[in-house]
Amino acid sequence: MGKLVLFCVLLAALPLFSETPQEAKPSFEVASVKRSAPGGRGQRLTSSGGRFSAGNMPLRQLLVIAFNRNDGTGFLNNRIIGGPSWIDSETFDIEAKTEEASAGLIPREKLQPILQSLLENRFQLKSHWEKRDTPVYLLTVGKSGSKLKLSDDQSPIGEYPTNVPIEQRRGMMMRAKDSWIGNAVRVSALVSFLSGQTGRPVLDKTGLEGMFDFKMHWVPPPRPAPGAPSPGPQRFRPSDKRSRDTRNRPRDSPRP
Repeated sequence: MGKLVLFCVLLAALPLFSETPQEAKPSFEVASVKRSAPGGRGQRLTSSGGRFSAGNMPLRQLLVIAFNRNDGTGFLNNRIIGGPSWIDSETFDIEAKTEEASAGLIPREKLQPILQSLLENRFQLKSHWEKRDTPVYLLTVGKSGSKLKLSDDQSPIGEYPTNVPIEQRRGMMMRAKDSWIGNAVRVSALVSFLSGQTGRPVLDKTGLEGMFDFKMHWVPPPRPAPGAPSPGPQRFRPSDKRSRDTRNRPRDSPRP
């Protein structure tokens, strides 16, 4: 599994320059980075209309957004090695604008390189990738077969007006007490969610295509601190026939 090894400082007056010239990355046209006000609650993240906005966001989470790989596993906190002591404790507010103010969300393939540039310029980030063995989970269909119900509407999901309630939006997962409810959710999104919740990469071995509706009962154990070993195998209990009989099997797997 590829791990991101990094070193960064917050001293803009003491820039660190690499001895090896690197190819210039695209960058935001205008960007403001400030420490969040003390006592802030919750986090805010939007990227629409050519604007990127993050509120009360720790550096580690910004790194996850900037370096998340499209490999179906999500980018987990424990794949980041190194960094300053305040990587989780200090939070920041970012307001940035791209040169092209196109409608809709900023595509990930465009957002990631410009966010990486911002981290390199404002936080003096230095990073590289390493290959290391790490435990993973395999998400598979149980012996009795898939019980996951295909969503009635398989059409592409567009943007919703802000006045549409979350529970009515397709492609969303919502928490309800000890349950998670999925509405027109792809297995790739479920895998990414499970990776973040279990603290390990989850690999999709189901072979299922399409968007599904499901309800999953699950009370997660206390999450380990960033960098600490992840807990053992987790159990996810389906609530009814709309859910899929799945198994999370731990496995050691080297991945780039």
